[in-house]
Amino acid sequence: MSSNLNLIPQCLLFSSLVNIDLSSYSYARHFKYLKEEEILVPPALIASIFKNHVAKWYEKIQQNRECLLLLTEVRDHLLPKLMSGEITV
Repeated sequence: MSSNLNLIPQCLLFSSLVNIDLSSYSYARHFKYLKEEEILVPPALIASIFKNHVAKWYEKIQQNRECLLLLTEVRDHLLPKLMSGEITV
């Protein structure tokens, strides 16, 4: 991997890594194979435009994950009470 990766926005790096097919390595240590991959680093202007377009979506994904975690905790707290009849709907 190049030292130019510190110039690439995190969302672009993530998108590049997600698109690397590691399925043929089964349970191997994938980091070894990731180190051998080439990631194209676009010019700063293009990387910036990409970041401006997708950063809001990555932020929304993170918000949804946090909401899902909270809802899972609420479900796990309420479900036993509903099943026992302690609370009714």
